[in-house]
Amino acid sequence: MEHYQQQHWRDYTLNLNSDEERQNMEEHLLVCDSCLEIYLEELSSRDDYQQDISPEFTDIVIKKAIGSKYENVKKYERKKFLRNYTIAAGLTLALMASGAFDLIGSGMPKIMSSFVYSTKKIETTASNGWSTRLMNSTLDIIDNINDKLKE
Repeated sequence: MEHYQQQHWRDYTLNLNSDEERQNMEEHLLVCDSCLEIYLEELSSRDDYQQDISPEFTDIVIKKAIGSKYENVKKYERKKFLRNYTIAAGLTLALMASGAFDLIGSGMPKIMSSFVYSTKKIETTASNGWSTRLMNSTLDIIDNINDKLKE
């Protein structure tokens, strides 16, 4: 990208450029931050700078800034969605073709029955024996301590 020199921006602020050159410089300002800084410095050094800025230029800059940002985000989101959808669909088709879903479906009853059995075993142990075993273990420890103290 070719940048304009400070003198070019000074001429621009003084309205010494041709209409075509002004148009090119305005378009360049939309994409170049360094030239925009130079332009704003030149503009702020002048006392009558507000008279030179046309309302159309401000409207164009705002519309292009908002429009381009929105379009870029919109395109990126569309590409991201399409990529994710394609990956998910491909993975689903591959799993269906390999029979992985059938394998999962046939193995689930075994897994669930072992889970139910484990749960019942835990409930039985917890409700009947764990408190009694804990109490017995505690009593054994206390008895051992008492025996050692007596000796």
